[in-house]
Order: sequence, then C-alpha cells, then structure tokens
Amino acid sequence: MKHIYKLEKKHQMAPAKNRMKGKLILSLIILVPFLIMSACMDDDFEGELRDVCPKVETHTPQALADRVPLNSNITATFNKQMKPESINESTFIVRDANGPIAGSISYANKIATFTPAAFLPELSDITVEITTEVYDLYDFTIEEKFQWTFTTGTLDDISAPYVVNTIPDDGEEDVLVNTIVAAIFNEPLDPNSVGGESIILVHAGNGQTVAGTVSYDDMVLTFTPDHDLDYETTYEAVVTAGIADLNGNVMENDYSWQFTTEKQVFDEIPLPINIGPISGYAILSGTYISNLEGQTTITGDVGLYPGVTDYITGITEGDVDGDIFATGPDPIPGLPQKLIRDKLILKIAYTNALNADDPEPIFLSGNQAGQTLQPGIYSAKNLRVLGGDLTLDAGGNPYAFWIFQVESLLETDANIILEGGADPERIFWQVGVREILGPNVLIGENTEFFGTILSKQGISVKSGGSVTGRLMVKDGGVRLRNATISLP
Repeated sequence: MKHIYKLEKKHQMAPAKNRMKGKLILSLIILVPFLIMSACMDDDFEGELRDVCPKVETHTPQALADRVPLNSNITATFNKQMKPESINESTFIVRDANGPIAGSISYANKIATFTPAAFLPELSDITVEITTEVYDLYDFTIEEKFQWTFTTGTLDDISAPYVVNTIPDDGEEDVLVNTIVAAIFNEPLDPNSVGGESIILVHAGNGQTVAGTVSYDDMVLTFTPDHDLDYETTYEAVVTAGIADLNGNVMENDYSWQFTTEKQVFDEIPLPINIGPISGYAILSGTYISNLEGQTTITGDVGLYPGVTDYITGITEGDVDGDIFATGPDPIPGLPQKLIRDKLILKIAYTNALNADDPEPIFLSGNQAGQTLQPGIYSAKNLRVLGGDLTLDAGGNPYAFWIFQVESLLETDANIILEGGADPERIFWQVGVREILGPNVLIGENTEFFGTILSKQGISVKSGGSVTGRLMVKDGGVRLRNATISLP
C-alpha cells in the first residue's frame, strides 16, 4: 500500500509558509494512520485501502462442532499476512473450564496453528480466543477479539475405524452361493468416504473381481454380487483403505478375509436359507420382547436390536436357558456390532425365503386345517390353520424342506403335525406386513408349532402355546403369554 503525497515546491517561498507546510505534512503523517486504524471498525475503504484490517476468515474445528478428536490441532486462517511474533500464547488462547490448555503455537502462510502438548480433555467445551493484539505487517490489528467454541469427544474418536465382524465369517465353509458380503465396523463411517470399490470380492482361483454393488448403512458396509457365486469356490473379500469415520480418522490398511462356498448337490434341491450364525437364538426381535401373563420359558438365546434391555419385559434371566443380548445403560464393548450383524443375517434369511423359487411355489388359499403338505415352497396372501391340524410329511426324505411365503397374516388355533421324518430345522415361515398394527403372526392357545418364523412385523404366542423353532422379527416385536419356546 502506497501513500503518495505530491508536494509542489515553489521557488522563493517565505520561511513562514515553509514552516506552515512542514507542520501540515507532519500532521498528515500522524493523522492518516490514525484515521485508517479507527476506520477498521467499518472497513469501508475504497481502492487500495479496502480490506486494510486483518481478520480471521476460517478456522478449525468449526464453531459448535461436536465430538472433535482429542488429537486435533486448532487453526485460524487470516485474510492477510500477519506478524509472526504477534501470534503467541498471549494472543492465541485455548482453554476449557479449568483454564488455559498447554500447547505450542506456530504461524505460516496466513495460518496460525495451536498444537496441544497432550490430548485435549475428553468431553469438554473448548473456547478459542484470538485477541486484538495480533498485527499484520503494517501494524493493523483485528477490530475486536475473535472467539469460538467446540466440544471434544472421547479417546475412541482419535482412532481409525476398524472391522469387528464379517458376513460370512473368516474361514467359513459351505457358504450359500446367494450370499451377500458385509463388514461391520466399530463405529459409524463417513458416507462420503465410501465408494464403489470400498469393498471388493475376488475369486481366489483366477483372481477375477466379482461384479456387484456396494452400499453402507448403520456401521455395515455391504457388497451384493450381481449373480450367484460359484459352487465350492474360495473367495477373498477386501475392505479397501481410505474409509473414514465421522471425525475424519482414516483406515490406512486394507482388511481382508476368505470364505468357501457350498458344494453343489445335483440329486437334491439345496435349502436356499442359511441362519447358521444366528441359529442359537430362540428369539431375535427388533423393538420389544414382552411376556404379558404367566411365565414363559425359553430354551436358547434371546436377542433384541435396536430395542434395549428396558424393552424386554415380563421375562427374567431365570426364564431363559441361554444368554440375553441387548444393549443397556452399561455399554458392553462389541455388543451393538454383534447385534447389528445378527439382525443383518436375519434380514438376508428373510429376503432369501421371500425370493425362493426352486421348486416353483404352490399357491395356497383358504383354511389349511386338515391338510397334509408335501415338501416344497408355498405362497399365500393369508395362511390360516383354524379348527384342525396341518400336517407336514417329509416322506422319509432327510433333505425335505418347507418354505411358506405369507404376504400378510399367519394365524393358527390348531397344531402343526410333523410326519415322515420332517425336521423343524428345515421349516421356514416368512411373513410380511399386515395392514393393521401389531403382530401378524398369531400362534393360538395351547397349540403346538414347528419351524423358524421370519417375520417383518411381529409375532404373538398365546397362553399355553408351544413353539419348537425360532421367533425372529426384523422390525417389530414379540408378545408372549405363558408360552414355551425351544430350539429344534
């Protein structure tokens, strides 16, 4: 910035006039910088003097940011070059409720940086202040102190995300060829860091990459192949480096695991549903599990997600011969990720049952009381067994299976009878959504039921009802009354 004062000197000027002009020049030299300094309040100069006053243009972390990593540096970027010596611990102040936080301060390329001497305090409100004692190269200062606040996170917030569970498991064999591949992380990811190659699947034999689609939701990164995988083949799944969490911590190394698909059985139709990793659950529900009267006994594990322990009511640990998995007020490391994984496996099983078409589904209508059904796939709008028993006859075939695809309502007040070696492990009831709220699977009083129920909406077992199988609900809950639930 130049100040040009053009003085026209006249010859033979009187000494008095020279003295007056000298005083005027001296006054201007003193007054102009003062006027410029005072005008910083409005910063309304034109031409070369515009934006004469320094100011903070950007800063990190952002104002009111939450869960800021404890190893974060704090920066303030000015609109012009500043005098480095004016930016120090007296003019760049970082503090919490206990006072100033120790750290070192540096300046380069218009950016002032505070580097904490140690981690920032956990879960604290941090205030940053730039005082009016910071100057630019012409000794102009900011018009008023600049201040902002943010909140820190925990020690977990400084770590890169990592994989805690996978589908299929590492080293798992006999994986269905219609599987999806998923990695469950220890924390939420930044969706913007997830791309089409964030997880890839490679045929271990020929090195070819499998075509498919990558998606992300609720700490789960999923790869869905475009086609069924090859039988009896080893695949390597790779989560690629570069994925970041919501705090910007980046996974620096690839994560990989392997699995092997099932053998092809030519003389028998393979069961297109695999619940192996969650087969230990007698009940796996979404929003609640309630016993409304009497005492219900459960043989097998009980799981609830996203519902929490408060939504398991009327059931005590003494009623369950197994473990209870649900999140509560005291966090258990890894439990949310386990439940997310298990519910994802349930979702896969539900979808596979819904889409099963080999052999071709047979449509059922009306009340099935008194009927005998051979192995196969059956579909129905509503499936009722009222006033008489329904028999499932395997005819001595150990590979026999039944899949019932029910669009809206499954209701019984009679028994399911197994004959000919029918195995409850190979009976599945997939039930969609009823138009009214509440459970849409209704197991009647004092009735006996067999098989694994995969319900989207909810399940009710009335007083005295007995289920040898599993009650699994994707979205809704399970209502019980003095019932008995046992694994096959």
